[in-house]
Amino acid sequence: KDEHKSGHLYTLDECEKIQKGRFQQTSSRGTGYDVGKQDCFDEIKCTLYLKEMQIEDDNFKTNEDISVCNELIDIGCDKKIYDSCFMDVAKNNLDSEVCEKIEADYFHGGGPETDFSTRIDCYFQFVEITKDISQCYIFKDQVSIELMMVSFNPQRLTDLCFGYVAKENNNISNCNLIETDFIKHECLIFFANLSADISICEMIPNDALDYPKCYYEIALSTRDVLICEDIEDDFWRNQCYEKIGVILGDFSICDKAYSQERNRARCYTEIAVNTESINICNTMPDQDEFSRFLCFEGIASKTKDQNLCNNIISNDVWKDMCIKNAES
Repeated sequence: KDEHKSGHLYTLDECEKIQKGRFQQTSSRGTGYDVGKQDCFDEIKCTLYLKEMQIEDDNFKTNEDISVCNELIDIGCDKKIYDSCFMDVAKNNLDSEVCEKIEADYFHGGGPETDFSTRIDCYFQFVEITKDISQCYIFKDQVSIELMMVSFNPQRLTDLCFGYVAKENNNISNCNLIETDFIKHECLIFFANLSADISICEMIPNDALDYPKCYYEIALSTRDVLICEDIEDDFWRNQCYEKIGVILGDFSICDKAYSQERNRARCYTEIAVNTESINICNTMPDQDEFSRFLCFEGIASKTKDQNLCNNIISNDVWKDMCIKNAES
């Protein structure tokens, strides 16, 4: 028998048994792939070639000759295998033109990868190696793709690349190359948070959703509650008070989130769990049954004390959940 690296065993006899129909097998093409006779023979030829070349786990890093990849195509290896070969050869030779040879129309990660998505990975490895902003312009020549239910057009891909290089090179000026608003804002927020410089937030339009988030991020990283007071947006201001209140364990900061009772209750609850104080669960303001459950369940789960679950009396389902989570 010839053993493929995927762990599946094929024999020539097994391949010969495949008639006009096709049967389901686990192969290098993925679980449940419909394997035909020629596919079966190709699997064996490919496996033998990989063994001959001493290539394991699609590791082509020691092979810098593109002829190896072309040979994999000629003998009928799966695209996933020879695409991996092109990827490594491109990286080893720092030759982005090799990326153009990647097809990759197989399925991966539960969803279809277009013939461009893996090519993006190939191009992007040059950006990771060189940290060269000029490498990002290669994405402008590509086509739009769909990945993880998100559309990536050439401009968005280029902007993501600009943002990556800006952070890697600690160069905020590269953020200005970005045309996609939310990517540019994220880039600016990164540097504003890194330097604790609120003036960078002012580079984001005041009416943008990311404008208050910029203040929020700096407040959290500096633990400066005074910055929270400058946030006009109710959601981000209350989030700010809640998170800093928890970080500092300061109920007076929690109380500043008075316009949103849920924020204040969560703030008290998290401090209670962090300090393992059941007294806070019984006395915190804005107390409702769900907040009470979260408080006692959190402490019970942390301390593995199932007796604390007896304080949850209004909902048996919540109580049972508490007991289960408090199991040692």
